Amino acid sequence: MAERGCSAVTPEAGEVGGPIAPGALTVRLNPDDNVVVARLELLAGTELPGEAVSCAEPIRAGHKVATAPIAAGRPVRKYNQIIGFASRDIQPGEHVHLHNVGIEAFERDPAVGTE
Repeated sequence: MAERGCSAVTPEAGEVGGPIAPGALTVRLNPDDNVVVARLELLAGTELPGEAVSCAEPIRAGHKVATAPIAAGRPVRKYNQIIGFASRDIQPGEHVHLHNVGIEAFERDPAVGTE
């Protein structure tokens, strides 16, 4: 069974896992996500420790940053759940939001969250 809970990338150590560190720049909600959430406003060029990604543009606190390429039509995953589909190709480091994510019909697993 996969571990649950949030993990963070600490700028000091570049480590992923454990409780969210006070200095963490982002939060990774699940190891299988293709986005992380900015804990504070990130400037373009900010390196995200532990992600091998730099922000391609400014990212507001609470918004998502792609950590892997997401091809047009492919799922965007947060909490290891599909939260939308890329409406265009999204590169690592790009802001992931309404301008490049859309909603499509897809098969859902009703067993998720019943544990």
